[in-house]
Amino acid sequence: MTRQKPVQNQKEGNTISGKPPAGWLRGASMATLLLVSVVLILVMIRFYYVELDNQLFVERSKHLQEITEKVADIFDITIARSWDSVNILEKFLSMEGAKAQTEDEFMQRLQEMSRFRGEDNIFLLLDDDFRYYASDGSKGYWRELPMIIKKQRQTQELITTLPCQSSSLTYLCFLKQLPEKIVLKANGKSIAYVMLAVDIHSVNDGFSVNTFGSRDYTYIVNQNGRALYAPEGEDTRFKAYNIVNAIEGEKFIHGGTVEDLRTSVQGLEPIVLEFRSGGTDYFVSCHSVGDEGWSTLVFVPTSVMGDSADYMLGITRRFFIFMGVLLILDFSFLVFYLTDNRNRRLMEQKEESNRMLKEAAEEARSANRAKSEFLSNMSHDIRTPINGIMGMTEIALKNLSDAARVEDCLNKVSNSSQHLLSLINDVLDMSRIESGKVTVNSAPMNLTATIEGCSSIIDGQLLNRDVELIREFGDFEHPNLMGDELHLR
Repeated sequence: MTRQKPVQNQKEGNTISGKPPAGWLRGASMATLLLVSVVLILVMIRFYYVELDNQLFVERSKHLQEITEKVADIFDITIARSWDSVNILEKFLSMEGAKAQTEDEFMQRLQEMSRFRGEDNIFLLLDDDFRYYASDGSKGYWRELPMIIKKQRQTQELITTLPCQSSSLTYLCFLKQLPEKIVLKANGKSIAYVMLAVDIHSVNDGFSVNTFGSRDYTYIVNQNGRALYAPEGEDTRFKAYNIVNAIEGEKFIHGGTVEDLRTSVQGLEPIVLEFRSGGTDYFVSCHSVGDEGWSTLVFVPTSVMGDSADYMLGITRRFFIFMGVLLILDFSFLVFYLTDNRNRRLMEQKEESNRMLKEAAEEARSANRAKSEFLSNMSHDIRTPINGIMGMTEIALKNLSDAARVEDCLNKVSNSSQHLLSLINDVLDMSRIESGKVTVNSAPMNLTATIEGCSSIIDGQLLNRDVELIREFGDFEHPNLMGDELHLR
């Protein structure tokens, strides 16, 4: 197999070796780096835009939730006032002299209560056969009422139509079962229920959120999402028997999913969501009202929530695109500048490396000197426990007949031996100290016993010396500690 020689370019004198030139490789590296930088900048812009969009949703949600809570409070106030009227009617009918009256007298009393309450409200009395007597002067049978009355409830709230009024009118009804029935003398019928019916459109102003220029839609739904009340001029997108099911297939953008909305409607925590329907974004806020498990659903187009915020979001997006282009240009110039100064930086790095090598060598020499000093000091320290052992041994040999003295000497010899062992271990630990692997033990220890052991080592060295050892140890409040006793000695 022959090996092809490099071909000389006669004009330029360059050698063509089959490898790409260094300049081409440098250009390819710069292009790759530039591409990565562009991607990172775009990712950062996208991340900021998403975070800004999420923050706008949070702020809008707080605003809409506060408004929804006020709507719910207005509705709850209406409910409380209505129940007060029902209770007044009950007491009025049960007053002494008001029992067992004729139908005409009952009708007259109802009309008086109705004038007191207002024209938009109708009082009704219901007997056991669900025959009604209304304050507007009408009476008859309410055949649908047995199907909607909950027998186990003494009080009940319902939204329905009245048999004595047009079927296009919806009323918020407050039904209460009398604890003691009132018997009519004329026909022997027993009045079992009292009811107040409030035209729900009369409280429609309380449901309307004027902040949004009447472009919001407020519904009242039960725990299944069925619409109990729909506003006049409602959006056809939400005109359905079940409001939650009507938007089940829509795309939810922020705040959660339709299942979260369904959970909130069932009487749990309030929630604010944003979804897209037919190319239009909407906010929906859910808040519970009343005692029947109802909820208010407030729908507001996102464009109504904050036109200025959407404008600022668009301006921000264009600004970051412009800044991204400028950053790319600046980065390209920076790469070109850094490439031209590459050799200078390499030289500086080489000089820095040499300086660091010199410092490392000096540190090594300093470590060797420290090791020599340590071993010199250690050789002196080792003599201390050895002298203690020798002194205590000599005392023990001279007092073999004194068992207590011998035992004391042996204990001190043991302490000195332990101290000597710790010193030897320190010498052996030099390799671990140099490698940075030295460890300090943590074990139960008694500080008083440690000091006594140190004292006994010194005491053994003073046997044949004219030196008096004076022990002055104070009392320790907490002598039992966790630590390294050998290193402490």
